[in-house]
Amino acid sequence: MFLVSLYIHRPTEPKLTCSTDCKNTTDDALQNYLNGLKFRQSHWYTDVKLALGYTAVIIAAITFALDYKYGFEATKRFTTFAVVAYFLLNGAFTYWIWQVEKGLVYVGAWKGRKVSRCYSAQ
Repeated sequence: MFLVSLYIHRPTEPKLTCSTDCKNTTDDALQNYLNGLKFRQSHWYTDVKLALGYTAVIIAAITFALDYKYGFEATKRFTTFAVVAYFLLNGAFTYWIWQVEKGLVYVGAWKGRKVSRCYSAQ
């Protein structure tokens, strides 16, 4: 006999004393609310972060595969290049998060006008 249990997902209520929970809940609700008002959300900032991250992971995977197949001595020059490239990509990723996005929560357009919302903890 098999027992089947159903799990009903109920949204969790944020703790009002935890600023991180309140911020995350508000960010999620803001995106849903603005998209419901026919705002057109732009995912360009997220796409750049994904491209930087995936490129760094691909470089690490290629380096691992070459090192596994040919050994470290044969791939030493490529490994040096890969470490420098990985460092630069992660530096660009960190710069993007801290200086370009700066707490950006929502970017979109409404009737041809660009709309963006940021947060700041004070």
